[in-house]
Amino acid sequence: GISIDSHDKVRDFAAEHGIAYMLLLGDSSVLQVASAFGNRARGLPFTVILGRDGEPYAVKLGRIEEKDLAGLLDKVLAAGA
Repeated sequence: GISIDSHDKVRDFAAEHGIAYMLLLGDSSVLQVASAFGNRARGLPFTVILGRDGEPYAVKLGRIEEKDLAGLLDKVLAAGA
């Protein structure tokens, strides 16, 4: 994940939610990247799942539930995308 918050807040969030994957810190330019993937509102959280070709397979503005994310990941892997 990419955050535009402070290091301390990101660390605390990760600990509170049991996040075991890498979290990166960015600046406000991260919102420009989100916009390029279709997030015109530049809202967060925003999820982009990329296929193996680097193209967006799915995008989701707002919170994504674990079961929904798992389903999307299963689909992208099954499609060989």
